Amino acid sequence: MTQETAQQQYEDNAQAEAQRLLSYLEVYYPNDQVNEQAAQLVKDIYAKAKYTVGDGNRLQGGDFAVEVTLSPIELFHLIPDETYGQVWTQVCEDNGTTPDLASTLSEEEYQALDQEYAMRMMGKVEEVLPQLTYGQDQPVMLQLKLEGDSYSLVSSGWQTLDDMVIDYTGDYM
Repeated sequence: MTQETAQQQYEDNAQAEAQRLLSYLEVYYPNDQVNEQAAQLVKDIYAKAKYTVGDGNRLQGGDFAVEVTLSPIELFHLIPDETYGQVWTQVCEDNGTTPDLASTLSEEEYQALDQEYAMRMMGKVEEVLPQLTYGQDQPVMLQLKLEGDSYSLVSSGWQTLDDMVIDYTGDYM
């Protein structure tokens, strides 16, 4: 893989994880600014990742297997569940409405509220980022498949690992 390809893969993964983050935060209408902020936040969280890479083992067909042990990032337990509703209520009130009346707004007005909510919730995540903790170590076996004269990562192992980096729901505490 070239450096350019690796960088593009990293950016694509950050964008995909940003959508996952926004979904977890219950943001439904992100604009470009919200998406960019979410991708940067994901990169900031990823920068805190803790993992070890074991020795590679050559398999019979020429492929390699390597065990990666990941310490999942525990962050969202630091934000109390009631914060989501409180922030939404405050955004509504700051814009002259209530959560009950927000659904009666025009699509454009509702999207504006949603985007403001997104920015405030991402701010809450940024606030607790310095206090993040790590869940129980999780071993994941990755396979590098020989294709011609180069190796590529088998996506199933990569997806398993990727799903564990940020533990949104406390599965690995």
